[in-house]
Amino acid sequence: MSDIAHLTDSVRIFPHIQFDLKKHEYDLCIYRVGNSKEHLYMLKYVFKYPGIVMLQDASLTSLGEDLCTEENRTEMDYERSPDSAVDNHFFPKGIHSSKNPPCHLPIDSLNLSLNLIKEISNKNFMIIVTYEFLKRFLESAIGFSNVRFIPMSMPPAEMLLANNACIIRDLHLQNRVIVSVFEKIGRESRIEVLLHSLVKIVREYSIHTVHLVLAGPIEPGIRCEIEQFIHREQLENHITFTGSIPYHDMEKFYSISHICVNLCDFATSEIFAILDKALMHGIPVITSNIALYRGYPGNCVWKVDIDLNEIDTLTGFLIELVTNRELRAAMSANSIQYARKNLFSSDMLSDYVSAINQVIRYQKKYN
Repeated sequence: MSDIAHLTDSVRIFPHIQFDLKKHEYDLCIYRVGNSKEHLYMLKYVFKYPGIVMLQDASLTSLGEDLCTEENRTEMDYERSPDSAVDNHFFPKGIHSSKNPPCHLPIDSLNLSLNLIKEISNKNFMIIVTYEFLKRFLESAIGFSNVRFIPMSMPPAEMLLANNACIIRDLHLQNRVIVSVFEKIGRESRIEVLLHSLVKIVREYSIHTVHLVLAGPIEPGIRCEIEQFIHREQLENHITFTGSIPYHDMEKFYSISHICVNLCDFATSEIFAILDKALMHGIPVITSNIALYRGYPGNCVWKVDIDLNEIDTLTGFLIELVTNRELRAAMSANSIQYARKNLFSSDMLSDYVSAINQVIRYQKKYN
């Protein structure tokens, strides 16, 4: 709390609606844009006042769909923005309203996202990303050359080895291979695929050492379905529900996990964060073979195609990892090596200062 108090005492914070009047007080705009409606309000500034954009997500599909609504276009006064930001290929005018939700948009979601990112890039001086493969992707996909890769500065997460035995004992998971799904668990986590895979592993292959930990809250809409499935398939002894976990306690569940399953329907920063945190802890990861998850190396992250063979592929991967301690150890070492090389940086602060100074010099030269 003392750090936060110090920050609020030393940094001036104003409502964004005052920015038009205060713009002259600042040397540079820095935006952090993610794939969420919470970021929608800032887009009118992103298009109006060029600066540096920290791209939080690889896909901006949801943000673009929200932006397509007539309500949001009117509220954000896009008629004052460049025509390309309103009526171009990625912002179909009036394509739907609140009565016709974004999930029914008759447009290509990938093109929507790419073109939104391209438009943001064209209106700004620099894009900053925290993944090198995202940098390469943006350079090739949208042709924007001024993309800078600045890895995160978080130190490797503590493994909490001293607490492992106590946690495992309290959960009655001794002599089990623990497969974990972290954070909020919903349909986009493809949880039904994992549950059907678990049935095959236990029933068809008689591997009873496997135990699934759902480490986080489950969306209310599917909780009942999951419980009914578990009861019907008699999986009660192979699954643990934790419910909501305080942030500082989540480390404990990373520390006891042997495998992380991180399936997903679409790329989000939250899923990237879970995957990265697992790698920091040296946990082999199985994720979906979509979008930029393909950029992770195969020696620590295995990818499952979303197709008719998805359950069988996931089952094969899990059997191989659950039954092969040496393979898990090798993938764990690879995970930590990848995390140390790609997810940490002791120079993050100086890298950001360098990027900011570069853009400010450019502005002074050409303005």
